Amino acid sequence: MDELPEKYQEYKEHIATLRSYGLGLEEKTTYEELIEWLETHEGRMPRGHIKRNGKKVNAAEMTKEEQDERILYQRWRKTPERVALEACKRNIYRQITRRISRV
Repeated sequence: MDELPEKYQEYKEHIATLRSYGLGLEEKTTYEELIEWLETHEGRMPRGHIKRNGKKVNAAEMTKEEQDERILYQRWRKTPERVALEACKRNIYRQITRRISRV
């Protein structure tokens, strides 16, 4: 913000207000967040369902970390990267199946 040309200095307060709402800030993609998660959790994927003592825990009983984990998993399921990876997996399985059936 300090690098703004002088003619835009009058907008500095407006820009600060917009940024306080998260506008104009660079955010990580879901894929980048997932990679960070994998690095900090020994390569374990986030869970979509949280269980304790063999029972599924509802959102009200979850900790903030568990809720964040579940939300990250749900966001990951909708990303184009995941859809592409799943398509590649299906294609590889088809190729393997074809080769096995020829033997």
